Amino acid sequence: MTTSRVSPYDVNFAYAESPRVRSSIVTAYAFPESSSSSQDLTEWLAARAGGIEVLRQRLVIPLGGIGDAYWTDTPEFDPRDHIDHLPAMGWDQLVDFITELHEQTFDEARPRWSLYIVRNVIGVGAMHAPCTVVVLRFHHSMADGMGVAAIARSLFSADVGTPSPASPDSGARLAALELARVPLRPFLVLADLWRLIGVSRRASRDRKAGLWSMPDAQPRATRLNGSLSGRRESAIVFQSVAGLRVVARAHGVSVNDVVLSVIGRTIAAHLGDPDQAIAASVPVSVRSLLDPAMRNALGFGTVPLRPDLPFPEQVVAVHEQVRAERDRLNLPSFAAMYGALPRLPGWIYRILYRTGQRRAARKPKPDTTQLRVSTIPKGSAEHWTLAGLPAVACFGVTPINDGLGVNHTVSTFGDNLSIGILADPEQLTDLPTYLASLQAELDGLRAAYSSRETYSSRDT
Repeated sequence: MTTSRVSPYDVNFAYAESPRVRSSIVTAYAFPESSSSSQDLTEWLAARAGGIEVLRQRLVIPLGGIGDAYWTDTPEFDPRDHIDHLPAMGWDQLVDFITELHEQTFDEARPRWSLYIVRNVIGVGAMHAPCTVVVLRFHHSMADGMGVAAIARSLFSADVGTPSPASPDSGARLAALELARVPLRPFLVLADLWRLIGVSRRASRDRKAGLWSMPDAQPRATRLNGSLSGRRESAIVFQSVAGLRVVARAHGVSVNDVVLSVIGRTIAAHLGDPDQAIAASVPVSVRSLLDPAMRNALGFGTVPLRPDLPFPEQVVAVHEQVRAERDRLNLPSFAAMYGALPRLPGWIYRILYRTGQRRAARKPKPDTTQLRVSTIPKGSAEHWTLAGLPAVACFGVTPINDGLGVNHTVSTFGDNLSIGILADPEQLTDLPTYLASLQAELDGLRAAYSSRETYSSRDT
């Protein structure tokens, strides 16, 4: 694969990274415990990783960010260097391990990803038998959630891809190239700023024409929106997609709308006011409207979760708001903003991020959203395999930062739905109670709507 420039949107995940802001994606896949040795599993995964081009590339930021960053092949790349196997551990230990992975930094001289093979894990969802779990960790500059799912699909495939010839570029040559472009940089930035102004004007005209409007959510802070304490806790809830689909069909909405509604009701009650206004930041894919070379293609919508309404009205309101936000963010004028970030030198972006992070660490500014809920559908679990064994579950957690004390990661994979919760225990207190309430709310809905469907089928 030839060397290519990194889009400003992608490389900003690297520039923003600090001890208070982490830019990693961690997800795990479970399989029935394998009879193969860990070394054999390493070779099986390495054979597939070697044929995935994005896994062979490293991020090169010349001279600390004097200009553009680059993707380039890694000299003497060996995927085995990125795969570790760990001793057996229990479910709680595994969740703690996944949480701690977000706090580890990547080796910037290598491709920013790693895999961990964990044997004999007991307690994955409804599985009573031991599982082999493969934990995947990627830097966000490499891919968004959907991109990571696509990489995982290739890793857990019976087919082995054929790598194209490697063509690594030296950091010294790329630094020399960017040094030569320094006199041009002001003109490039001015051109980018002019383009960004044009995009903003188009979005404003679209708003005046009635093509979009902002959600009805006012900036407000709850105890979930303070500065991070430095402590983190995680937990994961499992559910059946089929069971929740019965609830969704009853109201003409999606499973994701049901999950968003339940999270809103549960967290509002956990905070002590079941009727309070709660809004979630919800990532929305805008992939079809962006340059295919961009690794990240996500906008962030604002969805009021309306826990003050009865559930039948709430889930419809959430559905309509999700659809409105998806339509808004997929307008060409909105999606273009993600590809129009100015090509500022990296050191300027770093200064801007550190300044904002120091301010947020002292006192985060109230936002229109109080939590984040990311949904990453993986589709059918069919054909996902590890050395001939079928995948049975997928789960993960996503980082938190100042002003965002709790983050929910929803993964759907075949009939398996998981909700990974990562929280600051100083902000979301008593996580076990919140987890139990969330599980009880989901179980109660499934049972109630399953009974209705049963009676309905008897009547007919």
